[in-house]
Amino acid sequence: MKRQKYILPILLPLIAAVCVWIWASGGIPATQAESDNGTWDLRGADFSSGSMNLHGSVEYIPGALLAPGEFEEQRDAAALGDPQAAAPFSTSRIRILVTAGTYGLMGYSSEFASRVYINGMLTESIGMPGSSPAVSDPGIKLLFYTAEAPDGVIEIVQQASNYVYRMDDSSHANIIIGEPDAVREIYTKQIAFAAIVLGCFFALALAHLVLYCLHRSYKANLWFMLFCVTWFFRTGLTGPKLLPMLLPLDWYAAFRLEYLTVPAGTLLVCMTLHALFPGTLQKWFLRTIAVICGVWFCVCLFANTVFMSEMMPTFYIVIFLAAAYIITRLCMKLRKPDLEQTTVLIGMGAFLYCALHDILYFSGINILPFVERTIAEVALLVFVFFQMAAMFYGTMREVAASKEREESLLVQNAAIENANRLKATAMAYVAHETRTPIAVISSYTELIAMELRAQGVSEQHAKDLDTISDEIQHIGLLIEEAQNLSRLKSENTGKSRVSLNELINQTARLYVHVLERRRTKLTVELQESLPPVFVNPGEVTQVLLNLLKNAGNHTKNGAVTINAQFTMHNAQFVEVAVRDNGTGISPELLPRVFEHGVSGDENGTGIGLAVCREILRAHDGEIWIESEPGAGTTVRFTLPIHNAQ
Repeated sequence: MKRQKYILPILLPLIAAVCVWIWASGGIPATQAESDNGTWDLRGADFSSGSMNLHGSVEYIPGALLAPGEFEEQRDAAALGDPQAAAPFSTSRIRILVTAGTYGLMGYSSEFASRVYINGMLTESIGMPGSSPAVSDPGIKLLFYTAEAPDGVIEIVQQASNYVYRMDDSSHANIIIGEPDAVREIYTKQIAFAAIVLGCFFALALAHLVLYCLHRSYKANLWFMLFCVTWFFRTGLTGPKLLPMLLPLDWYAAFRLEYLTVPAGTLLVCMTLHALFPGTLQKWFLRTIAVICGVWFCVCLFANTVFMSEMMPTFYIVIFLAAAYIITRLCMKLRKPDLEQTTVLIGMGAFLYCALHDILYFSGINILPFVERTIAEVALLVFVFFQMAAMFYGTMREVAASKEREESLLVQNAAIENANRLKATAMAYVAHETRTPIAVISSYTELIAMELRAQGVSEQHAKDLDTISDEIQHIGLLIEEAQNLSRLKSENTGKSRVSLNELINQTARLYVHVLERRRTKLTVELQESLPPVFVNPGEVTQVLLNLLKNAGNHTKNGAVTINAQFTMHNAQFVEVAVRDNGTGISPELLPRVFEHGVSGDENGTGIGLAVCREILRAHDGEIWIESEPGAGTTVRFTLPIHNAQ
């Protein structure tokens, strides 16, 4: 992160310089020429030093689609001005006075359909102009053609119809004229500039998608990625309209999509800034912008296109007010902005200044006299790249912070594991040191009770001593089982290949005499050729002993059976069952028997079954109980076979 603090101040001016170079390379080096009653006199122009950009009023006849000869016949009905703003369909005429020769002409065709005649000859049809929407087909594109001027006059007649929107932009006269090679170069640069900007937004969208996938909690990358996608489509649908050239887009769908990008882009920029500057944009503002953009979105989808275009200035006012609010809030909140925030503020400031320049430029006021063209498009590119740099920096900062949190968590986990080991060690020490004194106290208590009975002392005193002995043994059992549970949670003991048949038979031999004292018979039923299991033999022995002890406590003058076989529901495990015909477990207690402290015995600890479950979970096995009061209990558990590991 320290390196980035030095890299960004060096990298950002380079980014700005590259954007300005891209913008300058796509410029139109042309001098503006004004009309005189629809005629441009360029006979004294030096086209070797540059091209001319025609601007001003044209002759037009509203409500008529006329061929060049028909226009001349009805010239008395012609008016001066911009036909696109005056009538839904009309015919215009432009006369350019030049010296004899060949000239290149470039310009956008008129919205929404047009037919162009040069010197009386039909040159190109863009869509099909008509007297109503039903007989018209839309189309618009950037045109380039050459024209001869043998008599020193180039006459351009345009039939145009527009049922989409009204605007006064002198579109019929927006033509570049000059030497053919020079105008062709301008035409190529216009397309190349649009393609470069389109590629930039596509690349930025992919870059921020990758950044978002790397760190999904940093939402600024998501919102800005969506903004780049939105402006990718807007760039491709405006200017030379590269996307309609490459894709089979319906004209009306492309037109509405172009307008939809404005509210979508506005909302996404606000969401991006909200993620970059938490707490700066208030919730009521974000909700208001979301509602306004949602309403405008619906207008762009469903409203009449003329109404939609007429309402666009109103939405631009909303954007201007929102920008003013955002700037005010940033100035109030960001007294000491960090590097990331400073980068965003510089890019935003540059864009707003250039947008103001363009608004004044179209009003006849040029606050940058040395720049004779609009500059908002390059400012937007600078803003986008600065935003990208800021969010890349922010993403790296978030990744570094996450790494620090992970390292801190690892340290905490290591401390917890160490504490668990110390706890297990302490528990083992307590169990070891108390085992002998507890055994001695219990033995001497039993001995005293026996001597009192032999001497005929009060039977109640002997029973009291028996109770003391039982409670002392109970304390010892609690300590031992707590040690087992602590050990299971704190360490993973070694597992090995074990013969389950041998393990069960050995455990049964250890406990068979205990059950015989209660006149209970122990039976072992093992499936032949059981495969070896992958277990810790000591822990599995502990499970079997706990289950046999529980079965013996609930069975008198009965039978206990140990059974082992392949499990039916998973061939990778062996199933073991310990079954008795004792008193069983009540339905109320059965769902809770594996909880710590829950026991069906009056003197039980409620730890034995909990220890069994912990051991079997550590072996990736399962344990469950089936029981019916008065009919006995069956405890089943599974162990993994050796070749399943």
